[in-house]
Amino acid sequence: MRQVLLVAVAAALSLLAAGSSSPATSKIGPLKGHIVFTRAGGAFGDETIFVARADGTGERQISRRGVTCCPWATPTGSRIVFAGSAPGDRVTAVKTTDQDLPAKAVVIAAGRASGELTRLLGFNAPLVAERGYHVMLAPDNVRFDLPVSPAERGFFITPMEEGLRLAGTVELAAPHQPPSWHRADLLVRHLKEVFPGVSGAERSRWIGERPSLPDFRPAIGRAPRLANVYCGYGHQHVGLTLATATGRLIARLMEGEHLPEALEACNPGRFG
Repeated sequence: MRQVLLVAVAAALSLLAAGSSSPATSKIGPLKGHIVFTRAGGAFGDETIFVARADGTGERQISRRGVTCCPWATPTGSRIVFAGSAPGDRVTAVKTTDQDLPAKAVVIAAGRASGELTRLLGFNAPLVAERGYHVMLAPDNVRFDLPVSPAERGFFITPMEEGLRLAGTVELAAPHQPPSWHRADLLVRHLKEVFPGVSGAERSRWIGERPSLPDFRPAIGRAPRLANVYCGYGHQHVGLTLATATGRLIARLMEGEHLPEALEACNPGRFG
């Protein structure tokens, strides 16, 4: 008997839906069933967990906002999402706190938290968080038409409707290590040194966890020893950029196609 969590990032909703309109994936039919996925950052703080139908409709939140956790349990220990047992090499159902979700296929695409899920399946995903820090400042007299990056300082200044977003730095961190907020302070200091006239008050700050594997390649493909479990995680700094391509590849696998030979180096089972 095996156990698994059904988890997918929000980006998977758009990338799987996009697959049906692409000529290269035109034979992929509508997806059915449900996915459980997380959102992080901004108003959501750390991981906030949602469930939706596989076509992206019927979305609803199933955890409180800003839970600092893996998708297995809240800090208080209460379970948010847990797996039903599955016979043999297939997962047949996933249980949430209030319903059973039949599962013909399962995608593990939970970013840095994916490693906590793969261990339940008996294979390793030694993911580490490359943490980046973000600070949102209220609008003031400084205006930008495009994102600006002082290259020698390693951060970006992005104009947004609600003000200026400062983002940057890389910090390798173990799961659940407390934030190093002096890095956010450093972003504000850099901004004021480059543009002394900026005076917008700080509205919020948060960290983002870029999921990275030791060989700096993502894990894309079928999980080892499981016929209907697929993986898509470890995309480092380019998760949004590669989300659509990863989703289309996984959708092709679900339809019985093979991945390009060049992606063998991204085999999810390569770490044992």
